[in-house]
Amino acid sequence: MNQRLNDNLDAVFSLLPRKQAEEAKRETFEQYASRQRGAADELKWAEFDLSGRFLRGGSSNPSDLATHIFTNSQEDADVHDLARRAVEGGIEAGLLEPASPGQDRLHWFVPFTPTKSDKLTKTRLRGLSITHALFSDVMEMFNPIARLSATEKRVIFQTIAGTSLREAASTDGVSYETKRFHVKSACEKLSCTGQKDLVRKVLGQMVHLLSLSDSEAVHADIAESFVSRFLSNDVRMSVQRLRSGRLMRFLESGPAEGRPVVMIHGMMFPISLFGIAEHLHAAGIRLIVPIRDGYLESRSTFSLYKEGGLLTGSLEDIAEFLRQSCQTPAIILGNSLGGVAAIRFAGLYPDLVSNLVLLSINLTRTQPSTENIAGTFYGGLRALSDRPDLFKFVNWQFRKYYGDEKTCRDILLRLFGSSEPDVDVLEGKFSKVRAYPMFSETYQSSTLGIIDDFGFVMNSWQQEVAELPMPVTFIHGRCDPLTRIEEFGAMATLNRANRIIVVETGGHFVSVSHAREVWGHVSRVAAGDRTSSI
Repeated sequence: MNQRLNDNLDAVFSLLPRKQAEEAKRETFEQYASRQRGAADELKWAEFDLSGRFLRGGSSNPSDLATHIFTNSQEDADVHDLARRAVEGGIEAGLLEPASPGQDRLHWFVPFTPTKSDKLTKTRLRGLSITHALFSDVMEMFNPIARLSATEKRVIFQTIAGTSLREAASTDGVSYETKRFHVKSACEKLSCTGQKDLVRKVLGQMVHLLSLSDSEAVHADIAESFVSRFLSNDVRMSVQRLRSGRLMRFLESGPAEGRPVVMIHGMMFPISLFGIAEHLHAAGIRLIVPIRDGYLESRSTFSLYKEGGLLTGSLEDIAEFLRQSCQTPAIILGNSLGGVAAIRFAGLYPDLVSNLVLLSINLTRTQPSTENIAGTFYGGLRALSDRPDLFKFVNWQFRKYYGDEKTCRDILLRLFGSSEPDVDVLEGKFSKVRAYPMFSETYQSSTLGIIDDFGFVMNSWQQEVAELPMPVTFIHGRCDPLTRIEEFGAMATLNRANRIIVVETGGHFVSVSHAREVWGHVSRVAAGDRTSSI
């Protein structure tokens, strides 16, 4: 293993508990090696009418939710195996069997009705070709606390396929009693009363693969459902078609007639929006938060990687949005990791910016140290920003571990545990909603946006701030554990119009813990601007 790559993965998984971090790194390399040998973790599938006639097939990748469609079954060997099985006859909804003797692959045929609003559709059969590796990933995704061993997952796989324990023991060269022990242990870990209960539970979890195989036709917007679950009392979501033809998703909060402030967000921006509506109304601010590409995404990782330059493209979209919607220059507010992006935006589009506010700016220190846990993590992400071939497997580990609320709580408390006001925000003191489930869902659907942000290296930020033709206001909590005020304090002297507003008892999520004070400051900044409207 390349030592530098090993160190980068250690950094990327450094926020996980030690045992989970080691497992995540090991599995990342195993999946990467498997992909190099032939993509064992991909789900192959084929669709048939009820008579068994082949209609189409596909290969779906669980790590980036991308699907490739085959109109000819012979384009892929595994899809062709499913089609050949259908020709042999005897397939029906619910059939589950080994693909062939001695092969670690299952064939599962399930009923499937495509959903199309423009016409009636008939029920079909979809055959899924499920490898042992993919099955193991599903077990880990839905049973993260069980910590199933490799032998336990294998005996479950064999049991699901209808293989008797004696046959499984003979195949694997172990005793019948050994297989019985593994089944009993698996049942205990999954809280099942016996093999029948085990089969029922696992089949229910395997239904996930049906939705995965239809990922090319997913129409549900992750951002919309996310807002509905977590932020419905604070923000409203809109979608606007830009003149370029691209769609912009954005959140709004505060009075519709309020003074517009456009936020360029960071990686944990939903947490910063907890309970702010009443304070925005009091301050007379209409906050607009464009959701940048790569965040709360339903599009595949592959398609977004293909686009490239997500941050640059998002800044271009924000500029176009302001040109067609804003009559005069607007206040731009860069929050957390979005602070450096906001600096770049103001430099690129000075005619659109009346004033720049940097709220809890995160300067993404990337030097690992025992004191700077965040820096170690950020450094690992930045180092992997140019390795899409490996990152998709890191992304899979994020989706698996960050899907567990307890793990997310441990991670956030490692980052912010030294800041009492931030812990209060995370525990729901101000909003009555704990932040951990929200963080979990944000991270799982936003990892590509986050990795792209860390690939956006801006070593010249101080010089760029100095050259800006508009004033810069820093609003920062004294107790912010990610970036200390001393790291940018000199910026106040570069321009007489620049200033630093210190919230003495605030942390990183100061916009929530000290919402009235923070949005009051932003309102006073806005009061000095020319009247603008969107």
